[in-house]
Amino acid sequence: MNDIGELIAASPKTLVYKTIEKNNNEHIHFLFLYHRKLMTTFDFILFIMELYDKTDSRGTPLQSRVVNCFKIIIRHYHQELEMDEMLLIEDFVAFILNQNTDISKMYGWLLKHAIQFTKKGKRINIFGNSTPLKKSSKKTKSFRRSLRSSKYYGIMDVPALELARQITLLHYKYQAAILFKEFHSLDDRQLSVNIWLCGDYSDKISRWLLTLLLIPSPKTRNKLYSHIIRLCFNFLEIRNFAGALAVFNVIDSIYATRLKLAVSKSTSKKIKALKKLFSPEKNFSELRKEIDQSFTPLIYPLAIYLKDVYHVEEGCETVLYQKNDIKYYNVTKMEIFGELIMKFSKVRKGMYPYTPVKSVQNLILNSPNTTWEEIDFMSDLLKK
Repeated sequence: MNDIGELIAASPKTLVYKTIEKNNNEHIHFLFLYHRKLMTTFDFILFIMELYDKTDSRGTPLQSRVVNCFKIIIRHYHQELEMDEMLLIEDFVAFILNQNTDISKMYGWLLKHAIQFTKKGKRINIFGNSTPLKKSSKKTKSFRRSLRSSKYYGIMDVPALELARQITLLHYKYQAAILFKEFHSLDDRQLSVNIWLCGDYSDKISRWLLTLLLIPSPKTRNKLYSHIIRLCFNFLEIRNFAGALAVFNVIDSIYATRLKLAVSKSTSKKIKALKKLFSPEKNFSELRKEIDQSFTPLIYPLAIYLKDVYHVEEGCETVLYQKNDIKYYNVTKMEIFGELIMKFSKVRKGMYPYTPVKSVQNLILNSPNTTWEEIDFMSDLLKK
C-alpha cells in the first residue's frame, strides 16, 4: 500500500498511526471498515484520541489530521457506533473546544456541529442530491389513487413497473439496514439478522412468483409469465439488480420450461438477452459490468457480493506473523476489504424517488411464504 509507507504488515497501533499521518481520506475509510480485526471500536477511538498530542515523522502536529479522521467517522459511520463509543467522541470534542488554540477554533466547531446534526436523527446527505422525481402522468396518478382506495389486489392488477418500484422500495430498506460491521461475521460463517432478512426477501420474491406460476389455468399462466418478464426488465431499468436476478431465476427455472417454449420470437430474444446478462460464467462478469456502469441508487445482488467478501476473508491471511506477542496484520487485505465494502455503500447514495403504495406493498409482504418443498409438490401435481 504505497500511501501508507509501502507497508505490507503492521501492528494495529502502527497501522492507525501511519494512516492518520498520511491523511488519505480513502484509507481512513478502509481503516474504519477494517479496524474490528485489529481492536475494539472503543480502543480504536481511544488510540486516535491519544494521537492528538503527537507529531508525525517530520515533527508536525497531528491535531488537524486526527480531527479530520473523527469528522469522517461521525459523518459516515455514526450509525455503526454504540452509545459508549459516541459518548467517548463527545468528550473528546468537548476537550478540543475547551482548548483556546487555533486548532480548536478552526476544527472544534466542525466536530460539534457534526455530532449535533447526527443527534437530531437527520440523515446526512454526503453524496449529493438523489435522482430527481419525474412528474407522473394523469393515468399513473389515477391508478395510484385507485390503489390507495382499494384493499385487495392480485399481481396482474398492478402494472409491472409499479410492482417493480414497490418491491424495490422494500428491498432498499432491507439492504440499507445492513451495517458495515456485519460483514465481519462472515469469516465465522455466520450471517447477521439484517443480512439474512435481505437475502430472504429476494428468495421470497422468487418463491412467491413461482407459486403464482404453478396455477392450473394455462391461459392465466402464460399472461402471468409475460408479466414477470416485463417485471424483470423494469427492475433493470430502475437498477434493482437483486430483484432482477430473483425474477430471472423464476423465468429460467425448470418449473417454467413449457412456458418458455410457448412465448413469441420477440419474447424469446428477450429471455436470451437476460440469460446472457445473468450468466454465471466468469463469476457473473456481464452482470458486474452492468452494475459498475450504473449510477446510484442501486441494489446489489447480495449473494454475489457476500461471495466476494467471503473469498477475501478466506483467501487472504489476516495476521501475517507474530513477534514478541504483537500481531502484524496484512495491510493489503485491509485495502481490498475496504474497497469491497465501499462498493456496498452505493446502496446508501441517494434515495429512490418513488411514492410508497401501501396496498401493493401489503400484497408483496403478505404473499404466501411457500417453501421450495411445497413448490416441488405443486409442480408434481400440475404435471399429473
